Amino acid sequence: MKQIYLIYKIIVASFFIFHVLYAQPNFKFQHITSEQGLSANTVTRITQGEKGFLWIGTLEGLNRYDGYNFKIFKHNPDDSTSIGANSIYSIYEDKS
Repeated sequence: MKQIYLIYKIIVASFFIFHVLYAQPNFKFQHITSEQGLSANTVTRITQGEKGFLWIGTLEGLNRYDGYNFKIFKHNPDDSTSIGANSIYSIYEDKS
């Protein structure tokens, strides 16, 4: 009887140990809108670059988010170095 009780205790303890070892980390989600600086509330694409920035494509431009502030890139027909259009449907990172 003592052996069965000991085996039972080991099995229960192992469940607790595995639960702690394989528990999912806590994630924090934050809802961001144009009120916080996003160029538009309709998001078409999101990616995270190598430097940690979130790049968010909307119908009103490309947004770079560092966790605190936005930098918005928009098409400017008078600037040849601006993005080609405000509607962003794909985001690719040049890693060269």
